[in-house]
Amino acid sequence: MSIFSRKTEQPVYEEEKPVVQEVVTPVPEPVKKVEEKPAFDPRVTVISKGTEFKGDITTEDGVKIYGNVTGNISCGSMTVFEGGEYYGDADAKELDIRGTSNGNLVCTGRTSVSATGVILGSLQSSDLATVEGATIKGQIGLCKIAPAAKAAPVYEEPVKETVKAPELSFEDEPVNNLMQEGDVAVSESDIFGNL
Repeated sequence: MSIFSRKTEQPVYEEEKPVVQEVVTPVPEPVKKVEEKPAFDPRVTVISKGTEFKGDITTEDGVKIYGNVTGNISCGSMTVFEGGEYYGDADAKELDIRGTSNGNLVCTGRTSVSATGVILGSLQSSDLATVEGATIKGQIGLCKIAPAAKAAPVYEEPVKETVKAPELSFEDEPVNNLMQEGDVAVSESDIFGNL
């Protein structure tokens, strides 16, 4: 042994424990089925911004006005959007006025007028909803309005009238005697030519 001894320590190794990581797999949320809507609805008549239309519109479906329309409208629902202008008489099941309407409006259902909506003229509706800022200048009538019944086409039997022609007898009088002064005699060859 040596005078100076040195004690060397041996490193003590701890037994390594395996590292366990908990992996949490998120449960996917059920996929919500999104109803795809076409780029446009072929049942809705749309007057786009910058478009000016003059004429009447009759449809069972909706009319959306972004531009200017002058004419009468009979439809299922009508919306005049902000910036849109409508001039005429309208008969609809639902009205939504966000732009300007000038004329007589009849609604068998609900009429809503937004803060930007302006109605100039008369309004008859079963139900009216307005918000602060809406403008209505004219007459308002709130009452239950029955939808206009569509008249079925009326078929009438044609009038059958029997008219008895006077009896003529050519046996007693020669044909030339039936002609009066000023009558013109025309033969078949004058009418049909020589076929």
